[in-house]
Amino acid sequence: MKRFFHTIYGRFLIIFIGLLFIPMMISFTLLFTIQLDRIREDVELQLNDQGEILQTLVTSGSFTAEEAVDLVIGDILVSRSYDSIADWRNAGEADYTDKQIGQLEAGQVITGTLTDFRELPYAAFELSGEIYMISPNLNNNQITQFRDTTIYSFLAVALIGSLLILFAISFLTRRLKQISKASRQVYEGNYAVKIQDNGNDEIGDLARQFNQMAEELETNEYLNKELSAVMAHEFKTPVSSMIGFAALLQKEVVPDEKRIEYAAVIEREAKRLAQLSSTLLKLSKFDHKLIHLTKESYLLDEQIRECILMLQPHWETKELELEINLPECTWTGDRELMSQVWINLLKNAVQHSPQYEKLSVKMDISDGEIRVEVSDTGEGIDPQHLERIFERFYQADRTRNASGTGLGLSLVKKIVELHGGQVTVQSSPGNGSTFIIILPDTLIKPESNE
Repeated sequence: MKRFFHTIYGRFLIIFIGLLFIPMMISFTLLFTIQLDRIREDVELQLNDQGEILQTLVTSGSFTAEEAVDLVIGDILVSRSYDSIADWRNAGEADYTDKQIGQLEAGQVITGTLTDFRELPYAAFELSGEIYMISPNLNNNQITQFRDTTIYSFLAVALIGSLLILFAISFLTRRLKQISKASRQVYEGNYAVKIQDNGNDEIGDLARQFNQMAEELETNEYLNKELSAVMAHEFKTPVSSMIGFAALLQKEVVPDEKRIEYAAVIEREAKRLAQLSSTLLKLSKFDHKLIHLTKESYLLDEQIRECILMLQPHWETKELELEINLPECTWTGDRELMSQVWINLLKNAVQHSPQYEKLSVKMDISDGEIRVEVSDTGEGIDPQHLERIFERFYQADRTRNASGTGLGLSLVKKIVELHGGQVTVQSSPGNGSTFIIILPDTLIKPESNE
């Protein structure tokens, strides 16, 4: 029982009793008492009038007491006669006072209340030396009808109200129990659970927020498992290489030139691990929505040029011809994140460009959007790889890109989409590749020509 009253259902029942029955009982008691007194007063006045009429009829000599009573009483009143006042008093059927007894002896009509449980009013008076008492019919009078009607109405309202409230409570608690049950499943690791609740109230909002939470947890669980599996796979090769070359360095017979070579390999693999860890951390933050844009207005064309200069040693080594067409444009976005987009795309383009070939970077502002194209004249991408080129750790040509992590394009896609843009690629074998970044017009602020 104690547990029941600690449940929402039990507490709602207590609130229901408090809010419905207590005010209803108070209202019923006040209405019943006040209205019943008024009806009793009216009936007493009617009985008094009936008694006076009977006395008048008998006094006029036109009717005997019995004839007058039969004429006036009818079906709604009951009459009883007593030989004397003493007999009437000894019958004990009515309440009275000494003053009323004196009035009755003086030939007046007196009124009061019967002593039975119904407490109906009566009128007593003298006719032809006898005492007559008239009162309402027990089963057919205003007082009993009012009392019965009020009680039955109260019971009907209480019953209907109880059924409606219980139905509402059951409906409400059923929805809450559904959320509680789903929460238990999430606690047990079932993140695929969904609550079917289309309500537009607070519980409906709670159900939708729960579904969103469960979906996020399911996504995070999948991403965590994927991240663990990927890290175990991708970290295995460089770590194994570092361990192997470190073991070789410990041998005394290794020539100095080989030691330098082995140390260089370890350094290269360590840098690769560092880059891999850093990029994975950024992607994980994107997946878990831990990164938020820090927007600022800056020259987008100038940022791209700075990224090109940062990679100058790379494209100068290949003696690439640069074709740059970047009109002045002020854009609002996250400067640091967008610089990673341009560095990754430019580094890929340089890496896949043959010696002495052309590398193109173009920007176009039209139709309310910014379009940036980074093109190379390299080996291109086979159509079967185009759809997966932005997947993590996917490398279309692992033999030619053994030093890469396969995460750069995935990072590019995340950052661009975070800014509300999109990234696509156009490529075919032998014809190079063109990566296209389209940024939304809502963030464009063209530079003035004044």
